[in-house]
Amino acid sequence: MSQRADRSPHAGWEIEMKESIDCPKLVEQSKKVQKGQHWLVELLVFVTVYIIAAFGEMLILLPGELVLLNTNTAYQDAAASGDMEQLSEVSVQIAGSDAYAVLKLFSGIAMLLVVVLFCRKFQKRSFEMIGFVKEHALREYAIGLGLGVVFAVVTGGIAVAAGKAKLFTGTAPGMLVLFLLGYLIQGMAEELLYRSYLMVTIARRYSMTVAVLISAVIGALPYAAGAVEAPLAFLNGMLFGIFAALYLIRRGNIWGIGAFHAAWSFVRDIVFGTPDQVATVVVLLVGMILVGGKRPWGKAESCC
Repeated sequence: MSQRADRSPHAGWEIEMKESIDCPKLVEQSKKVQKGQHWLVELLVFVTVYIIAAFGEMLILLPGELVLLNTNTAYQDAAASGDMEQLSEVSVQIAGSDAYAVLKLFSGIAMLLVVVLFCRKFQKRSFEMIGFVKEHALREYAIGLGLGVVFAVVTGGIAVAAGKAKLFTGTAPGMLVLFLLGYLIQGMAEELLYRSYLMVTIARRYSMTVAVLISAVIGALPYAAGAVEAPLAFLNGMLFGIFAALYLIRRGNIWGIGAFHAAWSFVRDIVFGTPDQVATVVVLLVGMILVGGKRPWGKAESCC
């Protein structure tokens, strides 16, 4: 019987799925070090890592929260008088303050450390396999920052032109610097969690297409949680996840997409005050087409 006759009816589809998205060098290396488990097992482990990281973030937040509460005169007065209603109102105000927002961004250090330690100690991956490729690291980071700003400005510009957003200038210069530093931490932490850890972990056993989609869906869930337009927020989160995955695959390192994520979030959230969701969908779709085809910003050095 010929080799063609031995193939199952689904064999062509399986090959197409496996070849539809290139496999980057860091995934190939990770496969050799440790084989992947069933996707359900990997997701259960991921949830455990996520919970540990969230607990670490809480530990970082707690001292800062205590400082904010103890230095707030209104909170202290309400606590001294026993006015629970006023106490609740002041607590909500503190939770919505710029200082608390910066504190939450900086707590992403816990996620960053937990993910890197897990990949190093339990998955036996080198820093290069995690995505911290030494070659052209600064160039990749700079390119990511620049593209993130451009994409965010285009998104915000569309929203401003449509009357659905406006430039936000109410943040003090010093707080802007803290926000930027915080987003640099958060952007890298989230890309390490969803792309460098989860996507690569799934790709050790399944196709890159499956790994990209799973990481994008899981990464989109926090975007939709508590959002006013939950379905659209989920779609945006998933599209960004696919875009981010393709970016990492094309460039072969975590530097670029970590920087892109930081710049994208900072400009959108702080400069434009989170622009229109529809404008975001449009820009991300264009971005996916660009990064999924020819690379207009140069050939990646680290892809296989």
